[in-house]
Amino acid sequence: GGWMSLTVDDVVLDRRAVAPLSVSNRQPLTIGGKLKCDQVTITCDYFSGDIDAVRIEVGSAQPRPTGAVVFEDGFDDGFTRWARVTGMTIDDTLGSPAPPSARLSVVEAVAWAEAFLPATTDSPCVSVDVSVTDASAAVLFRLRTESGEPIVRVRLDDGGFLRVRSDVSGASSPRAALLGSGWHRIALCGSIGPAGSWALYRDGVSVLAGWVADTGTLPAGRVWIGDKALRTWTANFDRVIVEDLG
Repeated sequence: GGWMSLTVDDVVLDRRAVAPLSVSNRQPLTIGGKLKCDQVTITCDYFSGDIDAVRIEVGSAQPRPTGAVVFEDGFDDGFTRWARVTGMTIDDTLGSPAPPSARLSVVEAVAWAEAFLPATTDSPCVSVDVSVTDASAAVLFRLRTESGEPIVRVRLDDGGFLRVRSDVSGASSPRAALLGSGWHRIALCGSIGPAGSWALYRDGVSVLAGWVADTGTLPAGRVWIGDKALRTWTANFDRVIVEDLG
């Protein structure tokens, strides 16, 4: 890709455009130092310390698009900005980056919350901080029209992978990425239309790009978190933001 970023504890400290890069060779991966260093032709650059949880993800480090904020809530005032709440409570012990957050913990029950957007948008970008501690398949968040017709959702499949689903055509995207444990910021950005194009981001990294599906013709007017189907799962939600990409 054409971007490089440095992230510490899920906070992007630096991100910049660079000449297009690729990894295309048969050299092994090394961590903590260089392979076959001899301090003559190849310096070693070793250090003392510990390394854990090494993971390589396929995706783009290009920043997600941003727009004018239409709706934003971190649950500091409870559910005052949410029109309907079922099976969810305010958690004063957990949050991202700090408490409180909205929590659900249900067994074969529904748990969701719905908020009306102050203005509609046909180019939405929804971002939500999510921490799922126990779940099989479940809906994380979705968009609906002002009158309540479904548009698009982000969900977890049975393997814990993120997927996007059009609620108009019923089409589902390929598996995008594992959600993983702990807090993660999930963003869905795209355009509503018969051939709307959508991108999904996990912690600022693109894990699904250019996914095209029929998502109808009406703009988004509501945002949901949680699932209206009977589920058994535990999750927390924080920093729900809807932007208009214009």
